[in-house]
Amino acid sequence: GTLATLVEDNRTRELDGEEDGDYQKYKGLLSLNLGWKMLSAGVQLEYLYYSDPELAIPGDLDRVRDGFSLRKYWLDYVSDRFKGRLGTFFTSFGYGMTLYVQKNEVVGLDEPIHGIDLDGELGPFEFEALGGNVTDPILEDAFNRQFEDTIWGARALVNLPKETYLSASYVEAELESLFPAQDKDQVDVWSVGAGGYELGGVLDLHGEWAQIDKVERGRAEDGYGGYLSAAASFGLVTILGEYKDYWNFRYRYNTPPTGGRTVENYDHNDVKGGRIQVEGEVMATDTLFFVGVGDFDTHRKSTSLGGADGDQQFEWYCGVEQTL
Repeated sequence: GTLATLVEDNRTRELDGEEDGDYQKYKGLLSLNLGWKMLSAGVQLEYLYYSDPELAIPGDLDRVRDGFSLRKYWLDYVSDRFKGRLGTFFTSFGYGMTLYVQKNEVVGLDEPIHGIDLDGELGPFEFEALGGNVTDPILEDAFNRQFEDTIWGARALVNLPKETYLSASYVEAELESLFPAQDKDQVDVWSVGAGGYELGGVLDLHGEWAQIDKVERGRAEDGYGGYLSAAASFGLVTILGEYKDYWNFRYRYNTPPTGGRTVENYDHNDVKGGRIQVEGEVMATDTLFFVGVGDFDTHRKSTSLGGADGDQQFEWYCGVEQTL
C-alpha cells in the first residue's frame, strides 16, 4: 500500500481586494492492494480537512467533500483474452466522441465511474461493455449539490488486413438536470469509424461519424459529430491534418477531439473546420519545433439572423519545446 499526504496554507481575498482570511487544507490518500493469481483487489481511502470550508478557493474540486470517504475500490480479473473490473474505473471509447471519463490532474478532476467494466478479445474482434454511476465534480462545485448520473455503453472494433480497422460504439446516459426537481436528462449517442495504421509505412488515418439524441426538460434535440485525421511521419518530421464538424454535439461525458491546440478551448456545439501542424525533432538536443495553422467556422449562413460575421476563427502558431 501507499500513503500520500498534501498540506496547503491558503489565503483568499474578497471581491473588493481586501484580505478575507487564511485557511488550511489537509488531504490524505491511503491505497491498499492485494493480488492472487488472476485476481486483484484494492481500495483508496481519503481524508479531507478544511480549517474553514467557507473560505475554500472556488475551483478546488475537493471542497465538495469532507472527512473520510471511500474514493476508489476494485476487484479485477485478468486473463490473456479477457479482463473485468467491478468497482471504480476510468475509460473512454476511441477518440472520445461517445464517451470520455478520465483523470485530469491539471484541474484536479479525479472522479471515476462506479460500476462494472468488461473487456475482451476474440480473434480479430475487440469489445468492451460497461455500466455504472458517475458524478461531475465541476458541476457540483458550481452548483453546490451532488450530480449523480448513470451511463451504459459498449464498443466494438474489428481488425482487418493491412493494419486497417472498423469500429462502432453506443452510449446511453441519464443525467441529473441542472434545474432542481426536474426529471433526468436523457442522452443516446452512437458512432461508427474506420482507419488504418502505418499505411504505406508512413500514414495513419482515422475517420469517425457520430449521432446524438438528447432530451432536456422535456425538449428533444439531436446533433452530430464528424472527425477525420491523417498523420504522416518522414524520419524526424511529422505532418498532422485534422478536420471536425460538430453540431449540438456536447454532453457531460464526451470529449471530441478539438482539432486544434490543446491549450485552447473549442466549442463542440457549433463548429467546423480543420488545421495542419508540422513538427520536427532535433535528436541531438531533444528539441521539438512545431508550426500550425487552423481555420474554424460555425454553421451560420449569410441568411442567418445577424448574418455570419464574427463566427470565423483563423489561427496560426509556432513554438519550440526543449527537454532539459
